[in-house]
Amino acid sequence: MAVTIRTYSGFSAWLYKSLARASDTGITGSVDDFVALAEDKLNRRLLSLREQWVVDTTLTLAASARTISLASLTDFWVERDLYLTTDGGDEKRIIPSVPGQMGGSAISGRPSQWAIRGTVIELNRPADQAHTFRFYYSQRFSLAGGDAGGTNYLLTNHADVYQLACLLEVATHLTDDRAMKIYGDALAERLDELETFEARAAGRSEIIHDRALYPGGGFNIETGGFDS
Repeated sequence: MAVTIRTYSGFSAWLYKSLARASDTGITGSVDDFVALAEDKLNRRLLSLREQWVVDTTLTLAASARTISLASLTDFWVERDLYLTTDGGDEKRIIPSVPGQMGGSAISGRPSQWAIRGTVIELNRPADQAHTFRFYYSQRFSLAGGDAGGTNYLLTNHADVYQLACLLEVATHLTDDRAMKIYGDALAERLDELETFEARAAGRSEIIHDRALYPGGGFNIETGGFDS
């Protein structure tokens, strides 16, 4: 595939031309809609891989407040972890909880528990001062209608998955049973390959970075073991 399709502008232009060549001129104006529908499917299907695709951002809690809005995180999909960073290099993990079951206090202090309630992070007590946090979360694939030059991990590294997911949505819209079968089977195969690839990559990364698991030198690809 050409490198140009690995940004949203290039990919949407490719999809538009594909539909036009297929004489589907009546739906070429719905490119963003088909991409959005495909992204919904991919977000649900690939949820199990989100631990490999985690990003972080800095959040601020105002003094006396006990909630932090997540409205500005338009790519937020699943929460992962929250660390208090007010003291600089010394980061303290805040214990995750469940809305309605989190022990709370009306007395100001340093938060020790958190939960997601709707579009905000709710903490277990009002802040005794302004605090900063590092919030780790899984990103939602959401390029449709956004930045023309935007991209994400999936489009950059596995553009064929985006391609097939979008073509399947188009085929479904047109009730083209033959195309639905072709694209559906191909997408299922690519998703299985993707999950296997990411699982193996995560396993290799864990082994490589945990030096306590092996002594001495590095991994020898010829022997399949670690050099002493």
